[in-house]
Amino acid sequence: MTGTKNTDDSTAGADAVPPGWLPECWHNPFTRALGLPPELEERVGILDKRPEFDPSERGLPHGQRRYCVLRIFDLMVPIARQVQLVERINMIIRQGYKSRDPSKGLHKAAFLASARAIERFGPREEYRSGEEAEPVVPIGGVPVSFALVGDPGQGKTVSTSNALAAIPQKVLPQTAYHVVQVVHLRVDCPTSSGRRQFCLNAVTALDEILGTTYVKDLGNPRLPVEYLMLQLSHLMTLHAVGLLVVDEIQHLLTVKEGSKPLLNFLVTIQNTLGVPVMLIGTNEARPLLGKAFRQARRAAGLGQPNWHRMREDDEWADWLEEVWRYQWTAIETPLTQDISTTVYDESQGILDVAIKLFVLAQLRAIELGEIRGEPETITPELLRKVAADEFGCIEPMIRALRDGREEVLREIPDLVPLQQHVDRVLSDATKMGLDELKHLRELRRLTSEAEQDARKAPYAAIRANLIARGHSEQDVDRAIAKALRSHEADDFFGITDFVRDQLAAKQPSTRRSSRKKNPSGKPPADGLVALAEGQADPVAALKRAGIVKTPDEILNE
Repeated sequence: MTGTKNTDDSTAGADAVPPGWLPECWHNPFTRALGLPPELEERVGILDKRPEFDPSERGLPHGQRRYCVLRIFDLMVPIARQVQLVERINMIIRQGYKSRDPSKGLHKAAFLASARAIERFGPREEYRSGEEAEPVVPIGGVPVSFALVGDPGQGKTVSTSNALAAIPQKVLPQTAYHVVQVVHLRVDCPTSSGRRQFCLNAVTALDEILGTTYVKDLGNPRLPVEYLMLQLSHLMTLHAVGLLVVDEIQHLLTVKEGSKPLLNFLVTIQNTLGVPVMLIGTNEARPLLGKAFRQARRAAGLGQPNWHRMREDDEWADWLEEVWRYQWTAIETPLTQDISTTVYDESQGILDVAIKLFVLAQLRAIELGEIRGEPETITPELLRKVAADEFGCIEPMIRALRDGREEVLREIPDLVPLQQHVDRVLSDATKMGLDELKHLRELRRLTSEAEQDARKAPYAAIRANLIARGHSEQDVDRAIAKALRSHEADDFFGITDFVRDQLAAKQPSTRRSSRKKNPSGKPPADGLVALAEGQADPVAALKRAGIVKTPDEILNE
């Protein structure tokens, strides 16, 4: 089991705080390892996902264009509340780590107390409820948690996943305080066996992140659920979990033991461990938070966002305009006010429904062009016809939203039936089985990730060199990611200059001192352009200077 050394990182407090950092974040090894929180431009970039699109593809055969339309499912055009969510998640993680600052001895004390609790556990001892729980050690700050609930199809889960993906999930020890830090842990709420299954799911998720086998020792069904809860609490303390995300919290409504035991356990995690908890659920979860979850004030620590459907306003118009660009019909249909109003009326501002309507309308237009030779245009009439034919399973929901009938909406929990129906429609349109379609989506996701990695590959050597010169990995990765968003991938010198300028702005004093302490004799990063200018082969010149190296050369040093 990975543990801690007896030596706390007491030297961090003596370090001068670099520009851009707050003292409480810089001096705490757990928050220091995360780097600076993303700024507005970066938060938008974290969520903004655009599929490959070339207008010339409208000339492809009908069958190929149907496959192209599937790319729209990879599209994410961020809206204001999703961008705000990225900031909130970064805030609550850093706030939660205040209560477990290793430089103040808080994490070590909590870990030892957690271990003693397991040693004292007896067969008749009951686990403290959330209402009765007291901190295992004096907590240095209040963990800020919040709940994210709202209408289905508004991107709650995918926005959270993208926000978390931009934050390191596992951080290896970088200081004298040797803790393998798990920054965020996401667990789906169980649908049947409550606390026992939740604990096993959470420990399994930890094993997947850490490469450990903790769950092997906990799979015995004879183990008391209270013991499993203590073990999960111990592991979360040991690995300094920064945020526990519990998705699909409305599943508690169907758990056999009731919702209260697991909700009390989540409150205990907050109260005793200082770990922020983020709950995600549909509107069904509101009664749980308002009644059974007695610490609802903590669920509203940074507000309790209610992600209702979008209003038909300027934000809707801007969002739909961005989405509407991705057309593979033979004729491009301009977005008119009549079309915008029709899409809103048939989706009632539910983003997932609007996307599916756009996809199915394109497939229908392409099909009519292929079979009947009709113009492949998207009209309000076509949109309404597609909605009438394909959205029957959610028609009561759409009608209730139009009429404002809350009692009907409470009987319609989610959009799973619509997703299943759309999958069948896509399967028929592309002549693919459902399993093949799922495989295609996963393959497309992996391809997209590989393309992003390929864009970054030419700069791996520069990254390694800058890190070796004293820049933090987080600052370098942040600067390179920002450069790749604002430059063409093959603009080697433009990206290099941009990264250099970004790092110079972040740590000017560190940069100057690093030039004075350069025992290698290699030119500093500022001299990259000077080295390459006037050279027949600039890259070769940088290689001769030892600035650019292949990954193999770096590993063999």
